[in-house]
Amino acid sequence: MASMLKRRASQLVFGMCLMGAVGTLPADAQAQEQVDAKQILALIAEANAHFDAEEFGPALEKYKKAFELYPDPSLLYRMGLSAERTGNIFDAIDYLERFVDAVPDDKTAKQVAERLEDLRAKMPARFMLESDPAGATVYADSMQSEALGTTPLQVDVEPGSRVFFFEMEGFQNEVRNAEAKRGENPAITVTLKEARSLAVVDPNESVGASTESEGTNFAVWGWVTTGLGVATLATGGVFSFLSMQATDDVNSYDKRAPGATQAELNGLKDDANGYYDSSIYLYAAGGVLTAAGVTLLIIDALQDEPAGTSLFVSPNPEGASVGLQGTF
Repeated sequence: MASMLKRRASQLVFGMCLMGAVGTLPADAQAQEQVDAKQILALIAEANAHFDAEEFGPALEKYKKAFELYPDPSLLYRMGLSAERTGNIFDAIDYLERFVDAVPDDKTAKQVAERLEDLRAKMPARFMLESDPAGATVYADSMQSEALGTTPLQVDVEPGSRVFFFEMEGFQNEVRNAEAKRGENPAITVTLKEARSLAVVDPNESVGASTESEGTNFAVWGWVTTGLGVATLATGGVFSFLSMQATDDVNSYDKRAPGATQAELNGLKDDANGYYDSSIYLYAAGGVLTAAGVTLLIIDALQDEPAGTSLFVSPNPEGASVGLQGTF
């Protein structure tokens, strides 16, 4: 095939020189043809050098440039071989099929036709991967694998089930499952959704907001607990009043009065004692609740403005008194 390229190139130069000699082209056209011939020969020589050095990527690019200027079928053959050896089976098959179609009776073309059967059996699946917006990084089968590239992206993969991951900063990851079939080239397009952004705040502001929230909770629970404590103390006061009334009834009970009985007197004593015991329990519970509520209020107040604050709980014969002294 190298001799074919040289023969084709020699025919090209000879033909152009012949046309110039017989004067069938204007002078400027003849000059242009000669320049093109030299350029084509130089490209083919460079491509052959890369090919012989097994630098198939650069060789393919040179052959393609030469083919644009001089679309000779022999160049398609070398383009096909170069593409195959770079692993680009799809393009290799395309170039070699075009070569066979162009010169079907050529001996080399018949050999290439047989070679094409083997290439088609090895043909991978080709995916066109796109995203909106473009620029997403794509991974195959696992995000821990090496990235395939960024969208828009064309990738060749072995047949079978495949999973493609699309990742882009500021957007939610997208995942697509696909069945890769030999020789097919489907397209996968994803629309990326913006990720929910978390508010970025100054650390001092964050602490302040947290403190304010906690302070509000302390205040609410403080007032609720204090209210319950005060209500319980008030209930204890009611039972103290009932206890005193019952005691007075016991002390003023006239045992000689008609209908007076010991059982009735004992009932009055039990009432007095029951009211008294209940008042003591209520005072204790009310005192604890009130103290807890006032403590929460103090904590809330100290968070806003540290100042001298004191709490006092003072029992008295009628129950207990609670006081809060300080600046709020």
